[in-house]
Amino acid sequence: MGDEVPPTLLRALHQVGVGLLSGHLDVATAVQLAEELVAAGRTDQPTVAAACLPRGATRRDAEPVVREMLTAYGIRVPVDPTEDDTFGAAAVAFGWWGLPLSEFVATFVDRLPRRLEQGALDRDVLALLEYREHLPWVLGPERGRTETRLREMVRAAFPLPGG
Repeated sequence: MGDEVPPTLLRALHQVGVGLLSGHLDVATAVQLAEELVAAGRTDQPTVAAACLPRGATRRDAEPVVREMLTAYGIRVPVDPTEDDTFGAAAVAFGWWGLPLSEFVATFVDRLPRRLEQGALDRDVLALLEYREHLPWVLGPERGRTETRLREMVRAAFPLPGG
């Protein structure tokens, strides 16, 4: 089903999923996204139900409807996510769908194991983040290249299902 969705809307779906997993669901954004999907021709029941939510709906009322919509697009959003679930979703959204670096870093740091328990990906991401953090702002292109390298590392560690 996700193959039929324009890439910008698929990216937004993944970002809504990360928001839902991290406890920061923006209901108005999720409803607007559902409306855009309907306008793009997606008329499946979960998408239409999400588009019909009031933008001011409470998270408690909107969450199951938004979760069902995300599931319809193949985006797994567990009801009681672990830190690894949240990080995995953020990693896929960052590596493949353009999730902003700041949102990826927040979930990365939240689940970062103690130093002796860190894997190669943890250490490599930390090293690049530290390198990027210490670059002067005048070296914007190098900061961008570092972010590109981070996305490539994450894509290698979190391939898309069926990809």
